[in-house]
Amino acid sequence: MDELALRDRVRNHTPVTVNERIDQAAERAIAQTSSGGREAIRARLAKLGREWDVDRAVILAFPIAGGASLLAGLRRGRVRANRWLVLFGVQLGFLAWHALVGWCPPAAAFRRLGFRTRDEIAAERQRLERQLGARAAMSAPSA
Repeated sequence: MDELALRDRVRNHTPVTVNERIDQAAERAIAQTSSGGREAIRARLAKLGREWDVDRAVILAFPIAGGASLLAGLRRGRVRANRWLVLFGVQLGFLAWHALVGWCPPAAAFRRLGFRTRDEIAAERQRLERQLGARAAMSAPSA
C-alpha cells in the first residue's frame, strides 16, 4: 500500500514499522475474507463501513480530554486551574497541528493501536469489491 504514502498525511507521519504492521493486518484480513467466499466479503465490507478511521478517533479524543481538563481547571482553585487550562491549551494546539500537518501525539498513539486512515480503509474496500465483482462475473451464466 505504498501508493497511499504519496497522498496520506497521517501515514507519512507514522513510523514505517507501524505502517507495515497495519498493512500486514489488512493483507491478512483480505486473504482470510477472500477464502470465505462472497458472504464473507460482504460481511467484511459492512464491517469496513463501520470502522473508525484515525481522524475520527482523534477528533473524539479531543473533546473528551479537553472537556475534562477544562472542567478540572474551572473547578479548582486559581493556582491549580492554570495547570489544567494550560493542558487544555496544549490539546487545542495538538488538534490544530493535526489538522494542518496530519500528525499529533494522540494520532501517533491511535496508529499504534491499529487505527487506519480513510485511504487505507478505502484501499481494502476497493480490493474486496473487485474480488466480489470478479466472483459475480465468474458465477454469471454465459449467453
